[in-house]
Amino acid sequence: MDAKHEPQYDPRHPIECLQTHLKNVVFKLYWGNGKQVDFARFFVFNAEVLNKIVFEVHGDYSSESVAFQHRLLHVKNRASRDAQFEFRSMHVRNKYLGDEHIHDLSVADPFRQP
Repeated sequence: MDAKHEPQYDPRHPIECLQTHLKNVVFKLYWGNGKQVDFARFFVFNAEVLNKIVFEVHGDYSSESVAFQHRLLHVKNRASRDAQFEFRSMHVRNKYLGDEHIHDLSVADPFRQP
């Protein structure tokens, strides 16, 4: 979408959860480009009681990559001085993509009581 047509956050009309409730944010499959950086930066600049943002990245992340992301996200200008930024390596096969969410599909009506 064209940026001029996207809704903008107006600090004169704050979102309550950003001011008093939102403490943790997790970005799954974070690639660190374009709209993802813009979206993450929104929380960095506006979430005043934020404790931690976790970025789950594909593969390994070097200290140079983390430093580059810190510059992109402007973490020095964060709304919450206590906010921590964690970059976690997420491999393709993990608990979110595992077999534990697969159910027995051979049952004709899984909701019918025996």
